[in-house]
Amino acid sequence: MLRLLALLLLGVQATSPRTPDAPPRPSVAPPRPSTASPQSPGSLPQSVYPRGSRLPLGFYSLGYAGVRPESALAAGFDLAGPYYSGPTARNLAVQAEVSRAGFQLVQQLYMPYVNFEVNARPRSRWTESLRSRVEADVRAQVEALLADSALDQAVAWWTVSPEELDWRRPDEMEYLTLVTETIRRIETAHGHSPRPIGMYEPNGRTADAMAQTGARTDLIVRGAYVQFARKPRAWVRWAVGQMVEASARLPNHPAPVVVLQMSSDPAERSQWSRDTISAWIRHDVVAALVAGAKGILVWSAAPRPALQNTYQLWADAYLDAARLLTGTERIGDLFIDAERLSSCEATVRSGPDHVEFAIRGRVQVPSMGVACLRRGGRTWVVAVNSATAPVEARIGGLPEGLSAVPAWPGTPEFRFGSGALLVQFPPYGVGAWEVR
Repeated sequence: MLRLLALLLLGVQATSPRTPDAPPRPSVAPPRPSTASPQSPGSLPQSVYPRGSRLPLGFYSLGYAGVRPESALAAGFDLAGPYYSGPTARNLAVQAEVSRAGFQLVQQLYMPYVNFEVNARPRSRWTESLRSRVEADVRAQVEALLADSALDQAVAWWTVSPEELDWRRPDEMEYLTLVTETIRRIETAHGHSPRPIGMYEPNGRTADAMAQTGARTDLIVRGAYVQFARKPRAWVRWAVGQMVEASARLPNHPAPVVVLQMSSDPAERSQWSRDTISAWIRHDVVAALVAGAKGILVWSAAPRPALQNTYQLWADAYLDAARLLTGTERIGDLFIDAERLSSCEATVRSGPDHVEFAIRGRVQVPSMGVACLRRGGRTWVVAVNSATAPVEARIGGLPEGLSAVPAWPGTPEFRFGSGALLVQFPPYGVGAWEVR
């Protein structure tokens, strides 16, 4: 059956970022949101959110040269993919290998003949003929997957290509609507609860834009590539905040899934160090979750030409960060199903109280981000300093008369009393405590 799926499509898809230059135009009406229960795991064991309660942690293109799947699995990663260039024999073999190892898959729908790039020659025109071809193609790919029991059980999410579809162009939104509705219709007709569907959104997308595309999907999958954007690391929290805001506006509440970068060496050779890159990644991962992300993908496990000198440092840093989230207490899963305490807040006592950068004007992000999480009568505090300087912070609004116990190795120096934590955070410092 894998061979049948591979024969359905041939070709190579372009996946480079693009910046549409057309003026804003009205969007077509969004489809009816999926009625699938987010808590119905179907046949997927220990399913990742939103079908289950595991925090999604994934690598693009896992299983090629680079990060070893067994190392990623041991560290707590649970998703593999998407894989570009469609269901080639090599991609399918890698998918089969990583799914047997225990990974769930992100499966990309592949239509290499559809090209909405602004400067494409020719650019696809949304005709009735193209619509019919796309619908038939989606049907064929979904039915082929459903007919392969191993692949069917392994796939957790669908993702749409081409990526970065522009909400200002009606033809692109009609395409996205057709693909997502066809997937849901075919899976439902075969007695399946439709799997969540996402589409990669580029680094610059705001809440306004993602509220348009997200009305058609179950996941908002957006890049937060700090090096690519040339922003301070606090930008990760701003980017995730845009995703969370878009989701909150929509009745279907698509889950925010952030894509973090592993594709190029740092610009300055002085930054080619384990300590520097580890601090960056711990910050980015924790900052994304504190800001409201419900999943993290890393682009990409496959070695890339621009990442020749520090690949292993990045890979090790992401594996170490995953271990923080998936250790004995599985603190990462708290960001999926625990109650967030609204009374909890961080106040800066010394050091910078915000990070400022330019994006559509000047943006200020508080230096400190904090999440206080309660589940089963137990309370945890997870905090991050996004400033490049040390910060002393007071984290208040916690239960009084208790004590705080560090939940992660390397948690910063702290004192606890009167319902508050007093913490000395280093630059990009992170910490987690159980209050009991």
